[in-house]
Amino acid sequence: MADADGFCVVKGKKACKFRPHSNQPNTSKLTVKEDGSFNLQDFRRRLDSCIQEISKTQFFSTNIEKIISSVLLISQNTTSSNSWERAKVQEMSHHGLIPVDAKIHTTDSSSLTCTTSSNLHHQHHPVPEAIQTNSPDLDDVTTSVELLSLSDHQEDIQILSYGIGSFLSCVTARYQLAFLLAIRKIFGERCKECCVYDPVFSNQEKLVLESYNCQVISENEEGKRECTKPTLAFLPHCGKALYNNLLWRNLATNNSQGLSLLVLIGNSFSNILERTPKRVLSKTGNYLLQLSPHMTEVQLDNTFTHKDIFNDLSIHYILGPQLAAALRCVGPHYEEPVYEGDDAEFIGK
Repeated sequence: MADADGFCVVKGKKACKFRPHSNQPNTSKLTVKEDGSFNLQDFRRRLDSCIQEISKTQFFSTNIEKIISSVLLISQNTTSSNSWERAKVQEMSHHGLIPVDAKIHTTDSSSLTCTTSSNLHHQHHPVPEAIQTNSPDLDDVTTSVELLSLSDHQEDIQILSYGIGSFLSCVTARYQLAFLLAIRKIFGERCKECCVYDPVFSNQEKLVLESYNCQVISENEEGKRECTKPTLAFLPHCGKALYNNLLWRNLATNNSQGLSLLVLIGNSFSNILERTPKRVLSKTGNYLLQLSPHMTEVQLDNTFTHKDIFNDLSIHYILGPQLAAALRCVGPHYEEPVYEGDDAEFIGK
């Protein structure tokens, strides 16, 4: 069954969208004593089982290659950039060497390709081949990541997630959290922060997240978090406005530097543009509408056993030359998004 935008409706995932805050106390450290019926260790065993199940699949080994490659591109682009290079990009953009009408197409895992609508301009970003997909085991993939020399990068990597939902009661949300935790394990010591938020999280769910060394965000940011280091954002099946808010915050602060630090996994932007009328998207996702033609999009292979858990998800990011072209189209003023009624598709503060 499809919704008004043509997306497949994910059945069984409870509390996917942001809901009003409950009246439960907000404490940084919680104990199992709050609810004697909840056994933390028993649930951790169930979640660990989900993590192991996902990590041993072809779905994981194939897609973690794409995720790592995207994050490495962002990290390398950031660490190699200096003021001269940024000025050079602006100069190239000013003289039309970086076309304004650049169109980014989804590609397979062999390369990440940027082409213009006239097919006259190409940028190829080769994907490292170190990860072996013929042995989809978490330890094997971890070894492959070491071969990718992640430890050589000076900057840490942050993981950010909104909208996973109630993973104690919903199997879909539980597998999505397991996927997130499996990714974090791959990055190891390079990822010291894993910030997670959904207003539906119960005290017990916050306790579970803290037991995995995740930082539960204390307030509803409405997705408006600035990226100050390479950031992998996981927003599975969230509303368009939540993606829009994250893009706006990183476009409107610190000379738009945050956009060049962001790798976003969420609903396919190209599918959103294709399936949503422009008049609707201009109200619910104006920055998504303007920026997505300049972003690289890499589709996740939905080969997981349960097809409705990771359907229609893609990796999105924007590199320096693409960003320069995008700023010419979007700037120079970036007004904070304002939504009317149900247009927000999430619960605000």
